[in-house]
Amino acid sequence: MKDVLNRAMAVVIGFCALTPGAWAQTRSQVYGGMLTQETQTVFVRSDVGIETLDSQSAASKDTTSAVQSSIGGWAGEERLVGINFTNADLVVPFALNGSRSHTAFRDVRMMARFGWLIPSVGVSMAEVDVSNAGAPIVGLFGTGFNTGIAFEAPLAPFLVVHGESVVTEYASVYDKLGQGSKLSRRIDADINASFDVTQRMVDFLVGYRARQYGLEVADKKYRERAQGAYVGLRLGIYF
Repeated sequence: MKDVLNRAMAVVIGFCALTPGAWAQTRSQVYGGMLTQETQTVFVRSDVGIETLDSQSAASKDTTSAVQSSIGGWAGEERLVGINFTNADLVVPFALNGSRSHTAFRDVRMMARFGWLIPSVGVSMAEVDVSNAGAPIVGLFGTGFNTGIAFEAPLAPFLVVHGESVVTEYASVYDKLGQGSKLSRRIDADINASFDVTQRMVDFLVGYRARQYGLEVADKKYRERAQGAYVGLRLGIYF
């Protein structure tokens, strides 16, 4: 019995001795340059902000709150190949004329890191609905492909600046209202700074993003523009 207790105690002591090392590996990457150390293997990100939509199709302009979320990860010893799933929804009720705009953009991007540059390719889905006084004006669903270029520069061990531009072309568009409407090229731009809240697992982000896309309804072409600042958190681990 005494021998069993001694062995059990040895296992507990050994586990307690190893646990801090295991947690240190998830909290902080111990090798590579600053970008490698700041790049989480798996992450979840969410941000909230204020966006202003200037809508030609709704003939109005207004500001509202916006939420965007993403999940992704990086592979390889130096984490040079990554994938990112992004979801951006925006609902804008226009107080000026009673119009309403709802957009939902879903993007999947495959990324590769070359120093500070990060090119990407992927697929996208979009849904755009615009109404006036409850009557639908635009109802579109589109799928297509995206290409992008980004840069990341470490300014300090706890601070990374990120900027990117992504262009999406919609190859297939379904008009839910049967009006022959079209959804044209979408361009997204984003610049942000991320700060370590904890050593590695939690980052605080502050940034500014802009988006524009085109609509064609009944032979009339409209340009929709949204832009605004945001703050957010990114949670991640290393393994």
